[in-house]
Amino acid sequence: FFFFMPKGCDTCMLDEAENILSHRLASNRIFQKYTDYYFQAQQTVVEPPKAFDFRYTNYCNLECVMCNPSNSSAIEKRISNYNDNQKLKNVFATHIRTTDDSKNNKTLEYIHKNISQITDLQFAGGEPFIMKDVKELLEYCVEQDVAKNIAVRITTNCTVVRKTWFQDFLLKFRKIELICSVDGTGEVLEYIRYPSRWKVIEKNLNWFKQLSIDNNNFEYRIEICIHALNFKNLKSLINFCGDNHHDISFSFVYEIGSFDSRVINFDLLDQDYRINLIDDIDFSQLKDVDTNMDSSF
Repeated sequence: FFFFMPKGCDTCMLDEAENILSHRLASNRIFQKYTDYYFQAQQTVVEPPKAFDFRYTNYCNLECVMCNPSNSSAIEKRISNYNDNQKLKNVFATHIRTTDDSKNNKTLEYIHKNISQITDLQFAGGEPFIMKDVKELLEYCVEQDVAKNIAVRITTNCTVVRKTWFQDFLLKFRKIELICSVDGTGEVLEYIRYPSRWKVIEKNLNWFKQLSIDNNNFEYRIEICIHALNFKNLKSLINFCGDNHHDISFSFVYEIGSFDSRVINFDLLDQDYRINLIDDIDFSQLKDVDTNMDSSF
């Protein structure tokens, strides 16, 4: 089955092999009614796209160990500087997938034309909260009085909180969901997601919590990418989420970037070592939060 799948499908296929709800299956569930409708109607003319997943650029303020230059301008800059300083050519060559401005503008023109049809907008990066293009599109939706019809999902590293964004336009959308990429606590997080600061992220998560209490259309959850460098810290993060009532879900890091490197995969750790760490976790602490982690993990 894997043999016939495109390389870009690896993560979903590996998730499903581990009995994890993959992005593929989750998307299929969301759009099942549309699939059924068009299959049964056998209609060739369809409405304009209703959902868009934007990754404008790789502009990011962090250099996460599991990331790559295509998703982090900070990593791209470090690699470029390393090659220049060492006077090396074609070493750690960066293959950036970032869409150029002309393609972004073409897509935005299409969205502006069909703005009344949009139901879902997703933003990732890079870090969306430092991208002016994200702000401009969200503001445009409010200006056109369609925000009330649109659900927005933003994947963020939680180092930057734009409180004015929420006050001025974000909370005017039908639904706002934040996926908070937080992979550990304390110094472990700061090492993995350099140069983030745990105290800043902890403070921002608490602000998100209060925001979700005060606003029915806002929700957030912590999404942890599990790998060898944070496996030992899982207990601390689960305790933190349980104590503070932060919803949490998980996924695995299978490889790093385009290098197909498995150097930080969790299964490189000794199995008995992993079992002992998991046995030491009290999953009942998550009984009051929404999670896909339990004792079967």
